[in-house]
Amino acid sequence: MARKFTLRKHQISVFAIIRDDAGRVLLSRRTDNGWFNLPGGKVEPGESVVEALIREVWEETGLIVQVDGLIGLYTKRKKLGFTVTFGARIVAGRLRPSDEADRHEWVAPSRLNQLKVLPRHLERTHDALRNASSVILENLHHFSLTA
Repeated sequence: MARKFTLRKHQISVFAIIRDDAGRVLLSRRTDNGWFNLPGGKVEPGESVVEALIREVWEETGLIVQVDGLIGLYTKRKKLGFTVTFGARIVAGRLRPSDEADRHEWVAPSRLNQLKVLPRHLERTHDALRNASSVILENLHHFSLTA
């Protein structure tokens, strides 16, 4: 007897670590809960992860970015899927509030723990700041490996 398998949709999200010349990280305050997070969101059907990142950053911040590289790949424990975090730099645009983010702030690394930042986004930001030359691969056991 053949086994039946059910295909489930995986949710893929993308987020950007955008730093200014002073080394500060761009965080956006969410309108739905007041927490700060990295700019980004879900990949839509037919998009590449890079296209989704550029679109999401534009929608949330008004900035056009260029992706500089992969920072990390993280599993979503409570949802079936994963998150890709990229380093990106601003090439055009001007910061503005949006329906998803009512405020944006450039945050010095020393101030990250003083803001109400989503824990997973804080973890990814710290990973990026610690491991600028390697990719973070997070597995289901909640620890990071460098590749």
